[in-house]
Amino acid sequence: MIYVPNATGTPSPALTAFLPDAADADKLVERLNRLLLHGTMSDAARKTVVTAVNKLKPTDTLRRVKLAVNLMLVSIDYQVQK
Repeated sequence: MIYVPNATGTPSPALTAFLPDAADADKLVERLNRLLLHGTMSDAARKTVVTAVNKLKPTDTLRRVKLAVNLMLVSIDYQVQK
C-alpha cells in the first residue's frame, strides 16, 4: 500500500488473495462468507451474489472479486448484528 501524506480518503485493501478463486463464483462467495460472515450467509443472499458475479466474465477476476466483496458488505447478513 502506498502512503501519501495529507491525502484524503481511505486506501482500499489488497484483494489479490482472492483472485485465484474469482473464476469460480461459488468458491469465491463461500470463501468470503467464511471470512466476513463466519459462514452465516443466507441462501437467498448467497444466490444473489453468485448470480451477480457470474454475469461478469470469468477472466475479469478483479472486478468479480470487487463485486462479490461489495455485495457482501452491503448485504443485510453483514449489516445486522447477531
